[in-house]
Amino acid sequence: MKKFGLSIATVALTFTMAACGDAEEQQDDTATDENGEVEQHEEDEDDDDELGLDDDEATDDADMADEASDAWYEDLNFIDFQLDAQYEEGDYSVEYNYNEGTPEATIEDNRHEEELTMEGDEALNELEQNLPEMDLTAEMSEDEIRDAAVEAFQLDETYEELNVTVQFKDDVPGEDDGLMDDEDEMDVEDENDEEDDQ
Repeated sequence: MKKFGLSIATVALTFTMAACGDAEEQQDDTATDENGEVEQHEEDEDDDDELGLDDDEATDDADMADEASDAWYEDLNFIDFQLDAQYEEGDYSVEYNYNEGTPEATIEDNRHEEELTMEGDEALNELEQNLPEMDLTAEMSEDEIRDAAVEAFQLDETYEELNVTVQFKDDVPGEDDGLMDDEDEMDVEDENDEEDDQ
């Protein structure tokens, strides 16, 4: 009977331990599942970071691409613009180059005591109003281009000499370079005869 009681006790103890073990395993599985989800989530974030797919960065990149395609200089009919107005008291000059979608600009004004020089984004921000306002086309005459430049840049018409050079975009389909021929580049020179008459 002792053997039978001992056997029953051993079996009961085994079932008890097995039952307790299942409960612990279930708790461990639950903890593992929660940790696994967290770890999985963290791994996903790490993968995104490695690929540069951070939500904010991805949104910023898309916004920048949209801004670049919607930029004011994309609507201009020309890729190069130079203006040089010479006055008795100094010069005013503007240079703009589309540079394949990465525009560059410089503005220099030494007509006053304090010389002004703007480059890069500062100059582009300044030109954002002036260049589109001219609405230049390859069909315009030299006089129309000169008048548009004088009006857009609010130049005093007492200049001694005014030079405007414009290189227009190529509107002909099939051309690879996106430029018109050199003969389609407008170079406007104007010497103000008003001072000679006085």
